Amino acid sequence: MNWHAQQSDVSGNGVNIIYHIPIATGNNRAGYSYRLALVASGIGGTTVMATGTTNGKILAAELAQIQAGEIFEYQEQFFTSPGEIATALRDRVDARYTALLSIIPAQLILRLTYWGFDRNVP
Repeated sequence: MNWHAQQSDVSGNGVNIIYHIPIATGNNRAGYSYRLALVASGIGGTTVMATGTTNGKILAAELAQIQAGEIFEYQEQFFTSPGEIATALRDRVDARYTALLSIIPAQLILRLTYWGFDRNVP
């Protein structure tokens, strides 16, 4: 799944959305793959979601992708209104997901550019 709606806030005006953003292959300036750096840095590689086959859970295969750094889990509070119909919310979350497909990887590349660039000075 590309995104998952979780609990709403008490006002009914917001819902927690968990996005699963694919991370492309490629290496940082230290020569490590961004996927490895994402997991080893602690920025990625984990999920807040339970594993299972029912709604609101991720499949074991999706968990494995997150743990391998192939997918980055990003959460945000998505604002809505109690009267908004589900299809309208779905379309707005789809559009946000599409925008995040370029925003999140670009931010992660900047954060991980030099991850693993370690040295002992002689």
